[in-house]
Amino acid sequence: VRFDGRTRTEDLATQLQLMTVYTSDPAYRPEAFKREQQTNLSGLDQYEATPGGVVRRNFAGLVHSGDPRWTFPDRAELSAAKSEDFEALFRPMVSNGPIDITIVGDVTVDDAIRMTAETFGALPPRPETAPSNDWGDVRFPAANKTPVLRTHSGRADIAAAALGVPVGDLLSDLPRSFTANIAVQIFQNRLIDRFRIAEGASYAPRGVVDLSREVPGYGCAYFSVGTEPEKVPRFYAVVEEIATDLRSHDVSPDELARAREPIVETLKHQQQGNEYWIACLHHAQTDSRRLDRIRNSLTGYGKVTAGDIRVFAATYFSPEKFWKFEVLPAAVR
Repeated sequence: VRFDGRTRTEDLATQLQLMTVYTSDPAYRPEAFKREQQTNLSGLDQYEATPGGVVRRNFAGLVHSGDPRWTFPDRAELSAAKSEDFEALFRPMVSNGPIDITIVGDVTVDDAIRMTAETFGALPPRPETAPSNDWGDVRFPAANKTPVLRTHSGRADIAAAALGVPVGDLLSDLPRSFTANIAVQIFQNRLIDRFRIAEGASYAPRGVVDLSREVPGYGCAYFSVGTEPEKVPRFYAVVEEIATDLRSHDVSPDELARAREPIVETLKHQQQGNEYWIACLHHAQTDSRRLDRIRNSLTGYGKVTAGDIRVFAATYFSPEKFWKFEVLPAAVR
């Protein structure tokens, strides 16, 4: 359970008071639950109407072993949900769970400590609980030759496709995470050149690195595109061609720089805002690797070489590891 807030420096004490009240005396109002339930039920048809909506609804569950924590519920499950079940699940965590507080922004350390002591620090002591890394058996799906297929109810001339590989989590191998981000950026740049421009695809392909900060061993890289149904097989073929080349040849210094520089500049910009620090400092009190990541990110990206990219591609971008997923129009399935 996570509460967050944004406020002016002069209102921080009030913000902490409000969040302390939410934590110490929460109200589980049935009408609020039912309103959220109805909103989700109303949105189901919208998800069905486009390939992108089906991807947003289904992808996370598919790549997390169908675990309910990542799987969007269907209409029957949403309809059967009860407010008292929600309260039974969340009340113990909110009322007795350990509290981890992060404050960033224009406030001194002494003021942050004082205001926290006056609010959360004044709550009754809670049971000592060791951090748990038991996330269960959550895995990226096994490779497949026949793509996992879902359908949408919209236009017959639009589809979506994705191809992913397991990589590993974020914190157990920080150098790998820096290499992964640059390698996927290079891959995405080539996909745009080869598929969108050369093949005339409707939308730009996208490359994503998703390495978990929480689930040990879990992480993936994937490439996706919105296109015409008849071009989906070509998308898979182009991905495999690019992967083969990255495994076989070093990228040029110019291509490496074109991929690295936007990542570094984006990181520098993010470090000027509170959102970056809130995200990266989360759980840093109990896992010092999160601090290592902050300290080493800029230099870490600078150390990635063409040889590192080739080794990464040889390790992860191999056809026997590719998992494929596509969304086709129901009318022409």
